[in-house]
Amino acid sequence: MWEISCPACRKLQSETSLATLSQCSRCQCELDSLRDITNAAAGAYVTSQQLLVTGDGPGALEQARISWELRRQPETAQLAFLAALLSADYENADHWYKVAEKIS
Repeated sequence: MWEISCPACRKLQSETSLATLSQCSRCQCELDSLRDITNAAAGAYVTSQQLLVTGDGPGALEQARISWELRRQPETAQLAFLAALLSADYENADHWYKVAEKIS
């Protein structure tokens, strides 16, 4: 879902190999932990999307927050904004709007 770049040499890793990615293709840096974190963030993001579609704003907001804590992506902040609006949590919606605007 999201790209991974090596923390040591910054080489962007091929999306086709992310499922089996273990080491950087350039410098051989271990990437298992980074891949696992990225996969967990993507899983929480997808769960948040599904909860948003079913109308569960608070659940969607919680899953978006979890995804954000694991990996800060602009689309996660946007999703959290929508979830906060659905929950009628306008203070949180304002926060996530500002975060999404800043990071985009």
